[in-house]
Amino acid sequence: MKNEYYDVDQAKMRLQGSVIGYGEGFIYVQRVESDGDGFNIQYTRLNEKEDSLRGHESWDRLEHELISTKNMPLGFCNVYGKSIYLMRSPQRQWKEGINNDNLCYLSPDNNAPNIQYGVPGGTVSGMVLLPLFKGNYPSFDEALNDVEETGAGSWSAFDRNYAVSNSGDISFKGLNNVGIVNKGKVVLKDSFHFLKESLEERGVV
Repeated sequence: MKNEYYDVDQAKMRLQGSVIGYGEGFIYVQRVESDGDGFNIQYTRLNEKEDSLRGHESWDRLEHELISTKNMPLGFCNVYGKSIYLMRSPQRQWKEGINNDNLCYLSPDNNAPNIQYGVPGGTVSGMVLLPLFKGNYPSFDEALNDVEETGAGSWSAFDRNYAVSNSGDISFKGLNNVGIVNKGKVVLKDSFHFLKESLEERGVV
């Protein structure tokens, strides 16, 4: 994917404050500055072990051919004993990549769907996004152990589309109470029987 920008103002508008694919990894673009016939970027490379996008900044000349917004799927992510279902906001955005302004989420804590804009805590991070991009989730059994250890009110996603709570509720894409856990297996409610095939693929029904 090759991107061209008319000037530094357009480059700032498209990139600054966003997470993008860059080369073989993902970066958060903090600043964009003009550099003669091109642009320099100040960025932080995303790290799964850090919950901040600040620190460890680097400056480099922007190479357009390294930019990619592919391979950045959204869905459930696990943060501090909770799971949220991240989605892109249903509004026009000029930014490339992902940023606080073009994200919204559903929390399975709510019995009725309630879209919240932005992200909890006000910022995205490598700790939140990288496991999501890579599809790194605990197994169903590991998720059950996680919520048991964390206690009441906790959730753990075991898939991009599914999460389980400490009380045994199953959430699908942020929608709560699509099923329950019974004897270590998922039992779907009748109105969500269409999910059975996808859960069979995961070996949890």
